[in-house]
Amino acid sequence: MNPALEKTYVIRPLMEERTWLRYDDGKWSEDDGEPDLAFVTSDPGIPYFLYVGMPYYEGILWAWQDNGVWHYAVEDPAQGWGKPWPGKEEHPNEIADHQAANKCGAMWHCGNGIGPHINSRNEWIDQGKLWVRETMEVVVMPTGLECYLCANDKLGHRRKDLKEALRTKRLDLELLTEDTGKAERRIAANVPVGESYEREIAGLEGQLAGLV
Repeated sequence: MNPALEKTYVIRPLMEERTWLRYDDGKWSEDDGEPDLAFVTSDPGIPYFLYVGMPYYEGILWAWQDNGVWHYAVEDPAQGWGKPWPGKEEHPNEIADHQAANKCGAMWHCGNGIGPHINSRNEWIDQGKLWVRETMEVVVMPTGLECYLCANDKLGHRRKDLKEALRTKRLDLELLTEDTGKAERRIAANVPVGESYEREIAGLEGQLAGLV
């Protein structure tokens, strides 16, 4: 499992013109400049709660975007993203996140959640305002990361894109067949229900099977 998941993280707000309450182990104290697991705005204005996002999957070490394409460095390329992380909801950062959302909602009846994820490039990492709580080590994105999807002439990216296209087309077909009125109109117009979707799905399946 990604060793970063065993650590707890603290941050500082980037919007320094706002006033904040900090988590303070659930006591929600006035901000005194200390890093903490979560924050909530305490002044009038757009209400925000600030949190640290933890990964959903065990195997992703880092994720980053390049020209709109997401890339992933993983523990084991054979396992890809790995399994969903079972300890996510019990992690201190996740608990603070949920409590911050509740606190913001109780104070302002709404809220906008913002904050960094520990394993993807973001403003907090760029500005050195995300730390490991136990050591106060600044979280830094490593250099020289290799995306497992880029191996073999980006074969993984093509496979991932085809799988996503297949998922979307299958969902479209499912929704079409569930929409009785739309299906009846297509039948009345002598257009077989779902025929074009089925052809596209078959084509995508063929492309996916051809990737070796």
